[in-house]
Amino acid sequence: MAECCRHPALRALGLGLALILASGLAQAQVVGEALVDGRQVTLFADGTWAWASVDTSGCTVVAPRVEFCSTDPAWRPSPPPNAAVAAAFWHDDRNYGQFIAEGIGRLDGLTETAFRDLILKGTEASSGSKPVMLSLEKTTVSGLPAETMVYAITVQGMDAIFANTLVLTERLTLQVQTYMIGRPEDFGDSARRLHTDFIAATRIKTE
Repeated sequence: MAECCRHPALRALGLGLALILASGLAQAQVVGEALVDGRQVTLFADGTWAWASVDTSGCTVVAPRVEFCSTDPAWRPSPPPNAAVAAAFWHDDRNYGQFIAEGIGRLDGLTETAFRDLILKGTEASSGSKPVMLSLEKTTVSGLPAETMVYAITVQGMDAIFANTLVLTERLTLQVQTYMIGRPEDFGDSARRLHTDFIAATRIKTE
């Protein structure tokens, strides 16, 4: 059995801002599809829907305006561990990925610094382990400015490293995460490439 399934506490560390802030905001999880006037629409848990794009062949809709378009067959969908996670993926027994998307952003007063701090504080509160920051770098996701923070935590005695890329727009916060079971020294070039490829396969439609 995969290590993620033997250690549900690790998978449950997907933290949306709504959970951290206890604000009760609905999550943007895909719950189904339907046909309207002969066209396919995607249904979300918050009661909204969107027309399915005509060019999403090979892509998975993970949230409104967000798609995952990886050509790596090793990335396979897995059940989201909690309501905050819009979509989760399994690569192998040590590497996983997930998306957390919420319809709040700069127009609600959120800043990049506050976004980052909330995630780190929420991770510490949920895991009981203070995250150890390994790196913080600027990047882009689908042409939008972003930053990737890599941090190590310990959950129920098991070490893990999260690479969490944060995207903040006027109306959207998005966390594009890969995480691996291992110690900080295990997060080498192959893990960095895996995360780089994961964010490169992420498509965000402009607002």
